[in-house]
Amino acid sequence: MSADSAPNGYDGEGRKTGLWSEKDPHGALHGSWVWFRATGGLQPRGGILDDQKHGLWERWVADGSPLDATQWERGKKLRRAGPPASGS
Repeated sequence: MSADSAPNGYDGEGRKTGLWSEKDPHGALHGSWVWFRATGGLQPRGGILDDQKHGLWERWVADGSPLDATQWERGKKLRRAGPPASGS
């Protein structure tokens, strides 16, 4: 493996290069997460438990109409739950 392709590499000036894998200094992600489009519309929203999708996840298309909703259990997709509630 060359120095250019080694994970967590630095260049001659001490800058990070290539692929990096680091633990989040704040610990595992958990809680409710919501992503928004630049226009303010919803993208996905759902819960994360120990860095994995958990609970109900909902998605919307760019025009704001519901796309789908899926139930997750610690990172494993269980079932499609139907469309999300409109715009909420």
